[in-house]
Amino acid sequence: MIKGDSINVNYKSLVDSTLKEDYDQIEMERIIYCAAASLYSPSPKLRPTMGQIVRTLEGKMPHKELWVVEGTQSASNDDYKAYELKTYKFSELAKATGHFTNGRLLGGGGFGSVYRGSLPRGKDVAIKKLNYEISGQEQEEFEKEVNAVGIVRHGNLVKLVGYCNEDSDRLLVLEFVTNKSLRYHLNDELRRSNLKWSERMKIAKGSAKGLAYLHEGCNSKIIHRDIKAENILLDENCKPKIADFGLAKFFPITNSVTHISSHWKGTYVYADPENYNTQQGESIQQLSDKSDVYSFGVVLLELISGRKINDEHKVDIVKWAKPLMIKGDSVEINYSSLVDSTLKGHYDEKEIEIMICCAAASVYRPAKLRPRMKQIVEALEGNMSPSELWAVEDVESGSRKPNELELERPSLLKKFDFGFLAKAADSFSGKHLLRQHGLCPVYEGVLPGIDQSKVAIKRLMYEFSQQNKQEFEKEIMAISNVNHRNIVNLIGYCSDEEDNRLLVFEFVANNSLKFHLHENGGSTIDWTSRMEIAKGSARGLKYMHEDSGHRILHLYVKSDNILLCDKFIPKLAEFGSAKIFPDSVTHLSISKIMQNSGYMAPEYQSTSKLTDKLDIYSFGVILLELITRKQPVGHFSGHKNMVKWAKPLLSQSLLEGKDKFDFVDKKLQKYNTEQMDRMVACVLACVDDDPQRRPRMSQILDVLEGNKSLEETILFLNLNL
Repeated sequence: MIKGDSINVNYKSLVDSTLKEDYDQIEMERIIYCAAASLYSPSPKLRPTMGQIVRTLEGKMPHKELWVVEGTQSASNDDYKAYELKTYKFSELAKATGHFTNGRLLGGGGFGSVYRGSLPRGKDVAIKKLNYEISGQEQEEFEKEVNAVGIVRHGNLVKLVGYCNEDSDRLLVLEFVTNKSLRYHLNDELRRSNLKWSERMKIAKGSAKGLAYLHEGCNSKIIHRDIKAENILLDENCKPKIADFGLAKFFPITNSVTHISSHWKGTYVYADPENYNTQQGESIQQLSDKSDVYSFGVVLLELISGRKINDEHKVDIVKWAKPLMIKGDSVEINYSSLVDSTLKGHYDEKEIEIMICCAAASVYRPAKLRPRMKQIVEALEGNMSPSELWAVEDVESGSRKPNELELERPSLLKKFDFGFLAKAADSFSGKHLLRQHGLCPVYEGVLPGIDQSKVAIKRLMYEFSQQNKQEFEKEIMAISNVNHRNIVNLIGYCSDEEDNRLLVFEFVANNSLKFHLHENGGSTIDWTSRMEIAKGSARGLKYMHEDSGHRILHLYVKSDNILLCDKFIPKLAEFGSAKIFPDSVTHLSISKIMQNSGYMAPEYQSTSKLTDKLDIYSFGVILLELITRKQPVGHFSGHKNMVKWAKPLLSQSLLEGKDKFDFVDKKLQKYNTEQMDRMVACVLACVDDDPQRRPRMSQILDVLEGNKSLEETILFLNLNL
């Protein structure tokens, strides 16, 4: 397992031969790293905690983070120096800061306050006193995670010197950077005029190198998650150093960690709109290196323009700069309006073009098409042309072939004029009404033009459309990159000053699953089609939950929101509702309808928690509809709820082999018994009363696609029969 100071596994000799290589390689690698770090770490201090081992085995923590070598040197990187972190007593640090007097206060934020401290021998440091709720972390775990961050070293990162871990007090001791933050220099016109172009370029390059190192240069990827001008400090030579880079690492995102969400509310302009998620009333920034790239692009806009992130009219810099940089789908620069006037034209034209293209590619491209920080460094140093940067491919997946279930990469959403859409839908006449989603009607429309394209136009009712225009458009952009064959494609939107808010979707020609199962004069969908509808819908939900780059909850999975094209390919409709209208009255009114529809999981009544397990339950009801051709609410042998009626029948069928005649749709002339058993097993797993026992969509899809025998399925889905 161990070669020198690194893990180098001889799988053939190490792994039990009776497994016959029938194992998940990633899971095996996790177990090996857990064993190696527990047994062979160079010192007891470097062994992981049991909490870290559990998170690693569950795939919630990168396994390579467990292996930390004391005294590791990186010969290829002069900026990296391993060192021993110093531990301090609380009384020492209190004395160094004058007992945390406000006269020593350097700044503060969601994580805590930072004070200037003077240690013995005249050494100045920055001391971050962490907030009490953060300090409640277990001492051993805090110490382990601080040491893991402690080995991360780069010339463009603020060094962690030491820490205090005493009772309920947690403090970080950091190098003191003399020349304040980039924000300090940009916010004052005189100081900004002293920030010459060569220094701005130096700041951009150095900051990019520090971020590239965090993403790709250290042992495990670190996402900063709070890149902004306040967190880029400058030394006396204007060398930039990124601060707070370790906090995202040892305070992982959870619904209970409120300091992350409140921190982002204050700096929303830097927050990547594609990953700006909302859960239970808290705005949560998801972990993504592409989010850091977006934030860095905003910093570049500040360096180029000298403009504040929000002007006196509350217009943010990203919206302001776009028409000065982007024409259609290409970069076209209006230098006179864009570049900071305090530079007085004294800048390198080639360099400023490169920086502008870096900013444009970082901020105005979809996340999957943004460059990596490593590529931005190459461009800023003149080793990559601006046009190459703008046309970068999906760097996240490298040479991976596109999934056949994914559509081509989305172009920029089209913004429509209200009058244009009103004309397309014949003034929203009732004869054009396709369906009613909650209180929001959906109309069929025909877009003028050569091809006379049909679209579905969803008009948000007035009480919902009063949402702030800027907030609405930001949330629209957050879902604009969701593209999958089994999800209805968002084409564009309308958002104007008269509070008109409309969404324009692709038109799906063959009505809904509900129509074909329950409202189509008794016509029958054959079993093969039902199975394909189940698998396609599962793929769409799996993409939303697990593969879209940020977890999206549907929350309205029901048969009238599964649309069918003319080839009976299913497409999930209304997928954006939960994301576009977080915590608004829309949610409450629509969810009341859902609660009485038979699709809503029982725990929602008591907890009101929005989790992916609600979608899993609803999908189980869909599968039950496909099996029985019955609606979720009705009269079922003493029950009003189909699930309660069906569960004992399904269990007896699966466990005792009883006849399926009692619950299978009588109009199904024939079906594949093995496939039916698999679907029955999926229903039972999805509608389990305990949400924690419900499987993930990827597990359901695995079963529906026939990758497991019935015996394996029962174990795989943890069925409680």
